[in-house]
Amino acid sequence: MSFNILSASGNNLTNLTNLSTDVNLSVNYTLDKNKKFIYCNYPEALKNNMFGEANANNKCLNQVVVPAGTHQIFFSYQYNNSSDAAKTPFYFGIQIFNPNSGTLSYKQLKLGHGTNYSSDKGSWAGVAGETIKDYFNSSSGNTVSIGANKSYWFEKSLPNYSGLYSGLLEFQIDKQAIVTAYIYNNKGYIDGTATIIPKTDMGGQYSGYSDGYKYVANTITLYASELQNRKKYIKLNSTNISNLKINNTTNSSDLLPIHLANPSSVTVSPTTSGQNLGNWGVIYEFPIKFVNDTSSASKTFNIYIKTETNNVNEYCIINSGTDTKYATLSGNTSGMYNSWKCISVEVASNKTDTFRYVLGTNSCAGKRLVFTVS
Repeated sequence: MSFNILSASGNNLTNLTNLSTDVNLSVNYTLDKNKKFIYCNYPEALKNNMFGEANANNKCLNQVVVPAGTHQIFFSYQYNNSSDAAKTPFYFGIQIFNPNSGTLSYKQLKLGHGTNYSSDKGSWAGVAGETIKDYFNSSSGNTVSIGANKSYWFEKSLPNYSGLYSGLLEFQIDKQAIVTAYIYNNKGYIDGTATIIPKTDMGGQYSGYSDGYKYVANTITLYASELQNRKKYIKLNSTNISNLKINNTTNSSDLLPIHLANPSSVTVSPTTSGQNLGNWGVIYEFPIKFVNDTSSASKTFNIYIKTETNNVNEYCIINSGTDTKYATLSGNTSGMYNSWKCISVEVASNKTDTFRYVLGTNSCAGKRLVFTVS
């Protein structure tokens, strides 16, 4: 069974106010740190001196060595956006290189990606939301054998004109591999000697990796009697979170530390200036148990996703089973709303289901899941 996700329209969009009576729920996430989250977002604005061919700039955008296992790649870039920008046509590519003496097996598990080109996702909101929708709806590919010192490539020819390209790719390998992100015109001239573009500014874009990419919460049990006169909530994509544990260890933030590709000695922590902008592409999974402990025949439990930001477009995605929808929230901006009622379910006695939440690219930190009853 799964939840039906409500459309982000009409009365499902509203402005919620944080009240002093609201209750911060405790949550304990399991994060599998053996699974690497390869985070490709710096330099976010691709320039014309960043190409990967040895006879051009001999640069790469990111490079991470990953062990055997299951891992995920998130990427988000802009181009064609200034006089010195990387101009189409060119390719974006991710190379899976086998440094081992024997054959490496590679299998794509999930994939969603696209541009804001009119015949593709059509808008920035579409890139942020539809790519994650595609990811959840995707199926595994065939296993590919990669010989010793050989490569497998995932690549995308970027259309003219677009401006934003983003995606999420989950894969499985049976041996250590080197994962490298490039832009190029002819990958035949990429020879493995490219240098990683160093992080030189304090902006909130990074390339490197995090340990883990999926938060699985302990079951959240909600009682109708406790929600009749107050809201309960869970803070997401934030610092200064109360009642938070990750792998049974108390934490104050769910923002993942990012180990930079270059300089490799630097880790961006949740408290670093210019921090992780909000865990773009990280999957949050919530098993929810609704308990109607009132005398009423039934109660309606509601779940809202709320942004704490103002005047900034925020792309929030909700999935349950095969149903995925997304909303653009923008605080209390005129004509926009800070909250989306994404789930509403009538409960006679009790009900347990699971949903997932993802923050789309080009959003910012500071979100809440808010629970009410009506």
